[in-house]
Amino acid sequence: MKALQQIQLFTKMLWTRINQDRLTTSSAGLAYTTILALVPLITVIFSLLSAFPMFNEISHSLKQLIYNNLVPTASDTIQNYLEQFITNTKQMTFVGIIGLIVTSLLLINSINTALNHIWKTKRKRAFMYNLTMYWTILTLGPILIGSSVAISSYIFSMQWLSTAATGNILLNCLPFFISVVGFWLLYSIIPTESVPFKESMIGAIIAAILFELGKRAFALYVTSFPTYQIIYGVVSSIPIMLVWIYFSWCIVLFGAEFAATLTDYNRRKKPVVDNPPLPE
Repeated sequence: MKALQQIQLFTKMLWTRINQDRLTTSSAGLAYTTILALVPLITVIFSLLSAFPMFNEISHSLKQLIYNNLVPTASDTIQNYLEQFITNTKQMTFVGIIGLIVTSLLLINSINTALNHIWKTKRKRAFMYNLTMYWTILTLGPILIGSSVAISSYIFSMQWLSTAATGNILLNCLPFFISVVGFWLLYSIIPTESVPFKESMIGAIIAAILFELGKRAFALYVTSFPTYQIIYGVVSSIPIMLVWIYFSWCIVLFGAEFAATLTDYNRRKKPVVDNPPLPE
């Protein structure tokens, strides 16, 4: 009975926090910023990776990982569009390249603002600190992603994984583990508030589970109820991508709300210890 009351209290706190933070509105804003920064961000990612010859062999796998998570369906169409846009950016001037980088940094800044709003933090970082952190994420992030894909490719090429059963199990689990690590880093590094490891990891696991289930549910919906294909025809992949990006940000922010609510809930549960009396 007590456990049920605790679950009800936590659920009420979570729902109240989601409404106060306007999760859906924040997700819409991030989705809009993502659309603007999508091509610049992908361009910067692959430009950085192309500077390292070790990533040339896994560039195709990395592209598939990004495109498959970008939209669960019609990934081939989206990939063709984006690669065409990225090819066009190669003809840009130096000023245009700076604009691409600034647009990518604006997306990271929007994520920073949204997560700090969720954690109700009042502490602000210095401008140069934020700029350094954003630039570090923009430069080291692609390298870490490329390294993880390279390590995964090496592991799957090992002889003991040659059996189909073992390889398929690990291959299916890999996106989930990558999502957990990515969400945990997002919830731990971005907020100026000190987020406990346990709470941020639980929020990351919740978000990763919802993200994997969401991909399958969204793909099933789009294929079973082809509303967008009927209305938009050959360009149906574009609104599908927009809806999925918005849905993805709802999941990301929900995981953050869950972690923040769990942090507050655990702090409230801690008993207040009175100071012991001073010896006479």
